[in-house]
Amino acid sequence: TSIETVYKNLREKNFNDFKKNFEEINLKQITSDHKNKLLHMATEKGLDEFVVFLLDNGADPNSIRNDSLLEKAIDRGYHK
Repeated sequence: TSIETVYKNLREKNFNDFKKNFEEINLKQITSDHKNKLLHMATEKGLDEFVVFLLDNGADPNSIRNDSLLEKAIDRGYHK
């Protein structure tokens, strides 16, 4: 499993495989930059389940560019 597989899972909106592959490689290959890029992609696609998972796993809520999704994240308690 590689980081490219995680990006592919997100693009294909396959949350179960995304979560499994993310957790499998998280400590080895997924940098904060990757987490934030994945978060941007998930917010742009409106993939709430992915957004919550990424925020729970260290993505920076301050990196979200979409104001309405940023508000959702803040409402759920994801802010610094």
